[in-house]
Amino acid sequence: EIKLKRKEQKNALKILLLNLYIYPSEKIRTPRAKKSLGSKRYNPLKIGYGGLRSALNAQNEHELVIQEIGLKDVESGTSKMTTVLTTQKLRDWFVQHNWNIKDISFAEKELVVLRANNESKDLLDYVDGERTKNLRKELKKYNQLLNSSEIILVSKNDKVERQFDDLSLNRVFINHDRHSKGDEDLFAFGGRMYAPWCNLSSEQRKRIKINNEKTVEIDIESSHINAMYKALTGQPYELGDPYDLEVDGLKIPRHIVKTAATMMQFTSSVRSTISGMQREYFPLVTELFKDKRSKKEIDRAEEYNQIKKIVKPSSIIRAYLDKHKEIAPYYQKEKIMGHHIQYWESEIVFDIVNELTNNLIPVLTVYDSFIVQEKYKAKVEYLIKNTPFNNKNIIKK
Repeated sequence: EIKLKRKEQKNALKILLLNLYIYPSEKIRTPRAKKSLGSKRYNPLKIGYGGLRSALNAQNEHELVIQEIGLKDVESGTSKMTTVLTTQKLRDWFVQHNWNIKDISFAEKELVVLRANNESKDLLDYVDGERTKNLRKELKKYNQLLNSSEIILVSKNDKVERQFDDLSLNRVFINHDRHSKGDEDLFAFGGRMYAPWCNLSSEQRKRIKINNEKTVEIDIESSHINAMYKALTGQPYELGDPYDLEVDGLKIPRHIVKTAATMMQFTSSVRSTISGMQREYFPLVTELFKDKRSKKEIDRAEEYNQIKKIVKPSSIIRAYLDKHKEIAPYYQKEKIMGHHIQYWESEIVFDIVNELTNNLIPVLTVYDSFIVQEKYKAKVEYLIKNTPFNNKNIIKK
């Protein structure tokens, strides 16, 4: 009907149609860039960008989808992915041809992902070893438990707004070209899990139910700092709030100290940390990219501006590093160490997930927090406090 002839184009069209059918009211993100869509590990139908672009354009021309072409602002380094949204014409076509979700086969998604350390975030192939096989086994068990549980988002009047099923959560590691040097560096960067509920606001997440029971979200306090202390000293930070800081008798607002610490994970110097803080508080605003900061974020940015007039950001950074001498050498070592610290965090989170899974307790993670039924709150709090950093995969500073 829309004049696609090549097998590659037809396969791309099928993938698009299946996603558009399953999510008829959502904008579906899709790549359009002229680059590989991944090796067979991630792309079993070997779809290329040419076939995908042809299928997208043909659907758009025949008014089957509303396509919003993505863009990239080179100056700000921000980008927007292409999205497609189902039109009524396509919905009618699905009805006319008797589409049914029960007829759809779901391919098993790769659960252990390795992506490039660049802007493209290309998915990279790798040779399986004992580590990746064990990770995949644990992730399968975790996904099976989630899919055997009822996970829903309810509205304020307790109506089902969204159901989370057919889940296939994976862990995404980042390549730093160290994986060929020995097992000690294998998959030692990144490793976070990304799930559909991560895109919900904190208020929305309060309305998640698991097996028809209310849930509670528990954070790992000061997660990256405590992960560093656990990895390097065997114990979390035990002298109060690690972000509590005074400089020249002035108490520095916690959010400023936390922002500085976060930036120091990925920067290389005091100067680059300060630049990162400036971008965080005052993102570049253009005609294409509007100011999306909340009132709270704007107020914090103004507070940062006022503090800068009294205390130099460099003084705040040096005072923080002096407070945390044990872990200070691991800051400002650029992205490679930042991703390694993320790995320490993700390993602790995943160890807790595995413990809960083995006890048949479904848990949803949002980076460094856990959503569980209220009756398991104490269990999770105990695990957060007592789960050690077991993996000895520590890159030299």
